[in-house]
Amino acid sequence: MTMVTQPSMSSISQTEEGKVLAIIGMGPHLGMAVARRFGSEGYRLGLVARNPERLESYIAVLASAGIEAAAFPADVCDPAQLEKALAELENHFGRIDALEYSPMINGEDIRAPADTAPENIMPMMQHIVYGAVTAANCVLAGMVARGDGVLLFTMGSSAVTTLPSHTNVAIAMAGLHRYVESLSIAFADQGIYAANFVIGELLPPDQYADILWNMATKRENVSVVIGDPKPLAAFETLVARGYAQPHPAKLIRSLPPARDDKERDTLLLALCHAHMTASQFEDRESIVADIRREVRKLGGDMGARYFGASVGGQE
Repeated sequence: MTMVTQPSMSSISQTEEGKVLAIIGMGPHLGMAVARRFGSEGYRLGLVARNPERLESYIAVLASAGIEAAAFPADVCDPAQLEKALAELENHFGRIDALEYSPMINGEDIRAPADTAPENIMPMMQHIVYGAVTAANCVLAGMVARGDGVLLFTMGSSAVTTLPSHTNVAIAMAGLHRYVESLSIAFADQGIYAANFVIGELLPPDQYADILWNMATKRENVSVVIGDPKPLAAFETLVARGYAQPHPAKLIRSLPPARDDKERDTLLLALCHAHMTASQFEDRESIVADIRREVRKLGGDMGARYFGASVGGQE
């Protein structure tokens, strides 16, 4: 992905100073990076998450950087709590100019198709879709009245890519993606920018925050997807066949010989994804060595695009 250029402080501060961003699902990684990025441009921050103690610790860190923030504890799965928190946030700051929605999901709750059932779909719908809809409904009236607003929704790549290992999550993610597209169409003429930010590549949180900042200030795309879905989709075939685990992504046994060129390409693409995620593991060097061995067995080249796999006529 080509990274967009960061707007300079001098060019933005005159228009953004004093605006308010509500971060729904505030955490130490993406949430804190977004808080620092927007806060450095003059935004005041309303932080929403379940744990009051953690929220207070984030506020202290931000205060040391000269960024104003306040905590509003709430569970996104409880509409009444979330509505109350956002009402208090708006009363505290006097307005909400932008909203970023990105509550984390628990990897242990992810299910493959054979294990997907209504009882594990509904919690994902509450967490991912219902919380987002509740949050948007709380801030839209004020944004419409001012004729300006930003709604950013961060989601995983299962929103746009078929990931069987994430079936119950994908049902909710795809629903959220379509909801945001609908918001964009319905409210664009009223000065409101609604957009999907789809994360499909492991990057430092600060880079995600830069992308969200550029989305909020440039307002060009309804959906911004980072990462290449091809290796991830190929890796999912290995998960389905029992050669890999989905979360965190990792090979768990040696790959079979390729039966034909098409399967060779799939295996090489899957190895690309495993290589990209290797940094998540303490034994990264051992994992990369295993990947290198598998690539050699398939006649691939780790120095080539897609490790030498042919994808749409490209290698």
